[in-house]
Amino acid sequence: MAAPRVVVGIDGSSASVSALRWAAAEARRRGARLSVVVAYRHDIMLQPPRGSDAWHGARDVLDRALLAAGVDPDHVEAHVIDGSPAASLVAVSHRADLLVIGHQEHGPLSRTLLGAVNTDRDTFFRCPVVVVPPGCEEQAR
Repeated sequence: MAAPRVVVGIDGSSASVSALRWAAAEARRRGARLSVVVAYRHDIMLQPPRGSDAWHGARDVLDRALLAAGVDPDHVEAHVIDGSPAASLVAVSHRADLLVIGHQEHGPLSRTLLGAVNTDRDTFFRCPVVVVPPGCEEQAR
């Protein structure tokens, strides 16, 4: 049986850093692996190479969030995905026991994930989802 997995989606916002802190504490509590996901959109139709500016920019967002949250990068699975945030998180939720996102009233990740109603069953998350409000990450410790 595979170890449980907590997945957190980040976008560089302070809300996503709060979600990352909460997810890291929850992963420790559960004895689970922590996967951190950042999605980006490449401007051209071709698949960007791994070393592209878009990929590096997204990886930089991920690295800065780990640093800001005080999470050791050696203890997480980092995923930089070319795609929309919603589609990327739906895809990774298939392999997760818990998905964590931050809530920010007008943030791009929250707006994309929480603001749209979609009836296509393939776009629903496949695991429980926790939406971490600002300042709530301390409660997980």
